[in-house]
Amino acid sequence: MAEIPIRRNQNQPRTESAWPRRLIITAIIILTVVNIGFVYFIYYKAKVLAESATDAAKNAETFSGFGKGKDLPTADVAGQDIDGVGRYKGSIRTKYLKEDNQTVIEYQTKDTSKLVLGYFKTQLANAGWILQESDNDSVTFHKENSFITIATSENQTDKITTYKIIY
Repeated sequence: MAEIPIRRNQNQPRTESAWPRRLIITAIIILTVVNIGFVYFIYYKAKVLAESATDAAKNAETFSGFGKGKDLPTADVAGQDIDGVGRYKGSIRTKYLKEDNQTVIEYQTKDTSKLVLGYFKTQLANAGWILQESDNDSVTFHKENSFITIATSENQTDKITTYKIIY
């Protein structure tokens, strides 16, 4: 006699629960989507960084001339020099700002900061100004109730020194 297979009733509840299995599958799907998103984010950031580096290299080549040196402006901007404080020889006035009780004048020269500061140390001391503070990039003098600061900045690429007189 042949055995008859026993069929399980479809309405009969299962003895094991399906929710842990569904939870694991859902977690795997979520982690996969998040991982793909993260990988794309890293790719996108690397692409943007590479493009900006390429643009920066193009700009450096276009604007700096790779150390060929930039020419000084040919004429002063509008404004006036400070009475009794001569400018450094051969420098060009590039900015002039006078507000309330302060004047800021910017000049450019092809000489070094050291030469510019040395010039002003001598000139201002001879004019009766007293050296108050000095470092590699700036000097500050006072005379009666007035103060004057000369601050320098060298651009090694363009071979130009910019100095500001703040009075």
